[in-house]
Amino acid sequence: MANVTLAAEAYVGRLPPWDGRTLYLARIDPHLTAGAAVMLDLNAELLKSLETVQATFLRRLLGLSSRSPLGPLFTELGLQPIRYRRAILALRYLAKVVVSAGRAPRLVTAALEESFRMAAMGAASWISDLGHVLTRLEIAVDIESLRNAEYVQECITRVEEAAVSGVWGLLEESTRLEVLAGRPGNRSLSFRSYLRVPHADHRRALTRLLASEHPLAIHSLREGGTPRDARRCRFCRSAGVVEDEVHVLLVCTASDELATLRESLKTAMAEAVPGLTMPRTGVTFGTLHWLLSDRRLLPLWARYVYDVFALVDSDAASGSYVLAVGSPERVTGREEAHSPPRATMLPHASEARHAQTPGMW
Repeated sequence: MANVTLAAEAYVGRLPPWDGRTLYLARIDPHLTAGAAVMLDLNAELLKSLETVQATFLRRLLGLSSRSPLGPLFTELGLQPIRYRRAILALRYLAKVVVSAGRAPRLVTAALEESFRMAAMGAASWISDLGHVLTRLEIAVDIESLRNAEYVQECITRVEEAAVSGVWGLLEESTRLEVLAGRPGNRSLSFRSYLRVPHADHRRALTRLLASEHPLAIHSLREGGTPRDARRCRFCRSAGVVEDEVHVLLVCTASDELATLRESLKTAMAEAVPGLTMPRTGVTFGTLHWLLSDRRLLPLWARYVYDVFALVDSDAASGSYVLAVGSPERVTGREEAHSPPRATMLPHASEARHAQTPGMW
């Protein structure tokens, strides 16, 4: 069903994220949650297959690779990981039965009562299985208290909160999601305004920026085990200057093409929002977040990011960005920030860059 839904792109073009999200909830989510109220997720392998379908669809919808981090799929589209959603549906079913105990069919009431009795005896039952599911989600639960509708509703709230904290935990643990993890504001799973940028390529450039699926060296050289300090900017080639999102998009002045793109952006922003006041906190990740927070600037910023990534891609295709690497050890996790350089930049065959000067946004 997921593949058939995405096949519509062959006829209508790329699905806008909001429309794709709507189709997901209407056509795919019902299949992923079928039977969730009574068939609890005790088998990790079976649950994994559902999670794979969900992740594959959402990655394709956002234009991300099959190896992209999972966290952005949920923080940006406002969806819950399927394991949390299925647990919530089971709890809602229980709440419905408990609330309507006097009006529910006798067989349902008798089955629930028998399930509680077996759980009290230490035997396997639906209610004890529900307790195991919640425990796996790190939700402490008192089985006997599940007879109370208010307690069940409290458990639902706790699972919803656990879904949010679990997803944001993935972002905070990742060394590649600094831009996304540092976003100010309430931590929630919400559909983000930048996903409404009408131009598909420009919109996906922003998604790649936030999910660290871009061509900048801070990401592209990570998998090869190149130490962070050795991922130098391809334009200014200054020692100790890492080619990261802030430096290339907002700071580096060593490329004529890059400087021209940035000046064009500033001019377009000034025309779109007269009297626009830039942040005075210096050029940091906060500047990126500020640019993403103003809907009036989003189309302009998205086009700029797309053009910069295209410039970097063309530079990479020309073979100008070359590292002389011996046999570096693979560096992973947070240790990469403290690793000594093991690679040096070879000079461009026709180097004609300007000397690096402090960038001024």
